[in-house]
Amino acid sequence: SMEEVDGLVADWNALARKHGISPYALPTCHTSLRQEIDGNVEALKLLPEAEEDERVAFEDYTHACEELSYAREIVASNLSRSVTELLPSLGLECTFQVQLTQRPGGFEDPYCGSETLGVDVVDLLLFHNKVNGGPNESKRGGKIEQVGSSGEKSRVLLAIETCLPGSIGATCNNCSPQHVIQNGNSPISIVYDEIDAHVGGRAAVTIAKLLADQSSGEASRAGNQIIAITHSASVAAIADRHIVIERGSTSGSSSPAVRASVVDGSSRRKEIARMASGDLAMGEAATFADALIRDALLHRDA
Repeated sequence: SMEEVDGLVADWNALARKHGISPYALPTCHTSLRQEIDGNVEALKLLPEAEEDERVAFEDYTHACEELSYAREIVASNLSRSVTELLPSLGLECTFQVQLTQRPGGFEDPYCGSETLGVDVVDLLLFHNKVNGGPNESKRGGKIEQVGSSGEKSRVLLAIETCLPGSIGATCNNCSPQHVIQNGNSPISIVYDEIDAHVGGRAAVTIAKLLADQSSGEASRAGNQIIAITHSASVAAIADRHIVIERGSTSGSSSPAVRASVVDGSSRRKEIARMASGDLAMGEAATFADALIRDALLHRDA
C-alpha cells in the first residue's frame, strides 16, 4: 500500500540523515560497513596470536634490559675505579662514582624511547676528599653538574674519555645508541675551556699529553678535534696549532677588539715562554719553552 511505501521512504531518509549522507549513497555505505564488520571478525580471530607475540616480545625485551643493566653495573664499577685513580694525576683529589638507579616501573614496565634504552638512570657523582685531622676521611660532594667547577668537569670528562674511549661521542645529542651500534664512534670536536685552571707542574703536563692522545686517537680508533682554551704553556706546547687570542681597543669604538693570530716557529717559542713566565727571566723561559716543545714532539711521535 501507499502507506507502507511512504513508511519505507521515511525510514530510508532517516537512515541517510543518521549517517550524514545522501539517500542515494546508502547502498555504498552498507557495503563499506559490511566489509568493516567482516574485517573486524577476521581481526578478532588473529587477536590471541598477536597478544601472545606481544607477551613473548615483552619478555624478551625485559630480559635484554636485565642483561643491559648488569653490563652497565660492571662498566660503572670499573669506570668509577679507573677515573678515581686517574684524577690525582690531573690535580684533583676527588672520588668519582657512576651511580645507577632504576626508572619508575623497573623491569616490570621497562622504558623504551629513542634517546635511551633500559631501566637505568645514570648520575655522575664527584666527592671532594677532605681530611678532618683524624684517621677518618670525610667526603663532600654530589652530582657533578651541581658541585663541580668548569675546570673540574673538564678534567673529569677528559679522564672518562681516557678510561672509556668513545664515551663523549656516544653521548652527543645527534648520536643515538642505534647510531653508535651501527656506525661506531665517529670523530667529533670537543672544546675544553680552561681545563688546566688552578693546575700546574706535573698535572698540567699529564693533562696536555692526555689531550694529545685524545686528538690523535691513541686510545680509540677515531681521533677527535680538540680545542683547548688554556693559559698553560704545557698544553699550548703540545698542540698541533697554536692560536693566540688578544683583546685590545679600537679608536672610535666603545667595544674592545679581539684579534686571533696563528703563531709558529720562533713566534710560538716566544709566546710559550711568555705563557710560562710572563715578562720575567725571558732567557730561562725561552729555554723552558724549547724543552716543552721538544717533549711534546717526542710524545706525539711516540
